[in-house]
Amino acid sequence: KQIPELLRGAVVKRIKNAAKVATESSQISIPESQRLVARASSSAAALADLLRMAYRVRVVADYKIEMPVLREGQVARLDGCTLESAKHWGDKTRIHSSAILGVCESLGLV
Repeated sequence: KQIPELLRGAVVKRIKNAAKVATESSQISIPESQRLVARASSSAAALADLLRMAYRVRVVADYKIEMPVLREGQVARLDGCTLESAKHWGDKTRIHSSAILGVCESLGLV
């Protein structure tokens, strides 16, 4: 439950600090620094949102059995989330985590 806050907070802060140091030491340009920070911030926010949503849906599925699964034709929906969108959570997680890791590698953090 705390990982989304870490992503939006500590992880992005560490990337911003590393980008600032890299810019000040002329290892990367200011536009490159801004691009890297924007990419990491965007991916961290998207991953944090995805984790929050997945956690919320899991809690509903596991502990709120009175909440019905709604069917709209071929679409199954639980707490506003469709089964189809949930199928893509793994792929989206890999994409966003790879983007964050790529920025960290570019800045020498890993």
